Amino acid sequence: MKTYIVSAALFFAACGAPDTNADGELTDAELGPLGKADAVLPAPATSAHLYFDQPVVDSAGVGVLSYRTFSARGSQSFTVEVDGLDSNGKLDTRNGSVGYKLSRLTRVKGKLVWRLVDVVDGRRGVASKSFHSYYSRKYLVEIAGGSSPSAQSVLTCNSGDHADCAVVAQPGDFCGLDRRHGTVACDDGLYCQYGPSCGFADDAGVCTAMPQFCTQLYKPVCGCDGNTYGNACDAASRGVSAASTGACACDPNKWVGGLSGDAASTWEFIASSGSHFQYQIADDNTFNALTEPGCVYANPRCYVKLAPRPGTWAWDGDTLVLTYDLDGTKVRLASSHTCAGGERLVGRDAGTSLTLTRLPTP
Repeated sequence: MKTYIVSAALFFAACGAPDTNADGELTDAELGPLGKADAVLPAPATSAHLYFDQPVVDSAGVGVLSYRTFSARGSQSFTVEVDGLDSNGKLDTRNGSVGYKLSRLTRVKGKLVWRLVDVVDGRRGVASKSFHSYYSRKYLVEIAGGSSPSAQSVLTCNSGDHADCAVVAQPGDFCGLDRRHGTVACDDGLYCQYGPSCGFADDAGVCTAMPQFCTQLYKPVCGCDGNTYGNACDAASRGVSAASTGACACDPNKWVGGLSGDAASTWEFIASSGSHFQYQIADDNTFNALTEPGCVYANPRCYVKLAPRPGTWAWDGDTLVLTYDLDGTKVRLASSHTCAGGERLVGRDAGTSLTLTRLPTP
């Protein structure tokens, strides 16, 4: 098994001609496929991933465009081929007028942009060309619609072994933890599918495509992350392998990300000083934060004028983000729950560490 390594410096040349754009180097994080490039500069919304040695078919036709993205390792040559197919799925040599544009992700004057590498026109239903990548790159293939009803895209490594060209593991490759090679990650849109051992004792997984659609049939499985899913497809669509059939046994001391219900409620934390921190979170994405000093609950009690601090809230994954109206300060609260019904929000506000729990509904 080959190790997939992301290169730190990035550069590209087509047909052996060096690209002299010195401003084009990116960091590993910007490159992806496991990094931030798509978040900074997304490919078209309809784009999908193109894997080495995995032909894919897209709808074609006049005026129809489809987009595919992939990453390639530096110091290697690869070929991108687009074939026009007839209604029977055969090569359309009579009417097939297909072609594509190949662009690469680069930085120009500090901004990430897609820069055109080449335009490849097809003859007799085939548009194919080889390219050489001097450094690791992320690419975008824009497939031009033609007279054929569909087009097949094929990405191959010219060395004959896709592991030479792929930045990370491709469909069918081994993945997961390995004592000799470290962590072997899968490409975008794939997850590391393990057996019942869930990758323990160096049991390797296999990179597998995450399902896009699943049935609603309830046939629960216990995932390798300790969560119960409606069926094996549901788990796989979230990038989780099934450890066993049936629901997971409940461990009331195990906290997992997310809440079992919605966030709208009153949440409270009582500090060791006796101060009460209360957050009233509403359904309309607004909230009020209130801090009461411990003396309010003492005997005799003190009397202070309390000023609620209003703001708005939103989810960022399993993290609840509070934004105060007064100065725009943001507070991030990580949510988690247990199978026994426990819920909490954990974070810091105004220098105080908080572990908020939901107050019972009156």
